[in-house]
Amino acid sequence: MNNKKAKLKIFHYNFFPKSSKGAMEIVLLVLLVVLVVSVALFTFGVNPPYLKANVYDARFVENVYQKQDLAEFYIRQVGEDVLDKSGESGFKENFKTEFSKYDFAANSLKELQKIISEDRFNVFVNGNVLEVVINNWEIEDSFEKIKVSYYPKISVKFDLED
Repeated sequence: MNNKKAKLKIFHYNFFPKSSKGAMEIVLLVLLVVLVVSVALFTFGVNPPYLKANVYDARFVENVYQKQDLAEFYIRQVGEDVLDKSGESGFKENFKTEFSKYDFAANSLKELQKIISEDRFNVFVNGNVLEVVINNWEIEDSFEKIKVSYYPKISVKFDLED
């Protein structure tokens, strides 16, 4: 019987020494920790920690691709003219000269013209194929408060057999 009373006394509140100082501070500290953890769990539960972006309007993407297609068109046109006039020899310099003669209205094409005039493009010859590659051109566009920067890899190939 004494053993049962001893066991019960361990869980009785009188077993732990009372302190007039700190009891309220510890309770407040525990409550604040529970509150902070609850708010953090709720925030992460409501707002997932990853960014999800959807493009809902095809006009947005299509406008960027149109600019890229227009640039590839002009590169092909100038490249074919240079190959017809002078052939493969001195292609890069003649290409720069001919491309600088165009007067573009669009800012993106003016930026492309600047890249070509600064010789920041590559020309590769592989057998009967000449390739013009531009990697560092940026197309910027915006649509309803969304700004996009797109870095296309432009690669235009010309057949040297023709």
